[in-house]
Order: sequence, then C-alpha cells, then structure tokens
Amino acid sequence: MNRILSTAFLATVIAVGAAVAADSKPTHVYAPFHKLTYTPEQQAKIAAVQAEYREKIAALEQEMNDKVMSMLTAEQKAEYAKQEDEARKKRAEYAKKYREKKKAEEGDDEKKDAEDKPAETK
Repeated sequence: MNRILSTAFLATVIAVGAAVAADSKPTHVYAPFHKLTYTPEQQAKIAAVQAEYREKIAALEQEMNDKVMSMLTAEQKAEYAKQEDEARKKRAEYAKKYREKKKAEEGDDEKKDAEDKPAETK
C-alpha cells in the first residue's frame, strides 16, 4: 500500500514539476549535449522539442496517476490525500522561508551598499 501511495505521490510531484517546467523559458540540455554551445536558432528548436515532450510526459504521468488512483481503496485514497496535504503544507512553508531569506538578503545588500557609499558633503 505504501509503495502504491509513494509511487502515486512521486508521479504527482513529477507531473507538477513538468507543468512548472513547461512554463519556464530557459532551455536546459542534459548530458551528453550540455557542454555544447548552441546558436540562438538551435536553442529555439531545442526549446520547442523540450516543450513538446514535456506536454507528452505530463499527459502520460496524469494517465498513470489516474490508473493508480482507480486501483486504490477509499482508505488508501484518504491516506494519499492526507499525505498530499502534508506535502503541500511543507512546500508552502519552505517557499515562505525561502522568500523571507531572500528578502533579508536583499535588505542586507541594500544596507551594505549604503555603507559602501561615501558620505556626501555640501
């Protein structure tokens, strides 16, 4: 039961990641292609291919999730929902801490910039 829930959860996380990645603009090429330099035309074509396959992968993952979920008992579905909720809360808490850290770092940078500027005299 835990293996099915873990698989379903992982597939959901991957599907969400694929959806988020589909919206991102930078093109990232994996090994063994990552060390090559690409022309802007090649980058555009690679981005198009990646977007096409992200959509296909996301659709396959959703299909897999639907099939796995159809096999679960009501109890398993409830446990899965509980685990999903806990994971969502953890992600939200992490994002909040990350934003707070970034905001604090920006404040430190501004303070440092102000300290580095010579005092203006009239």
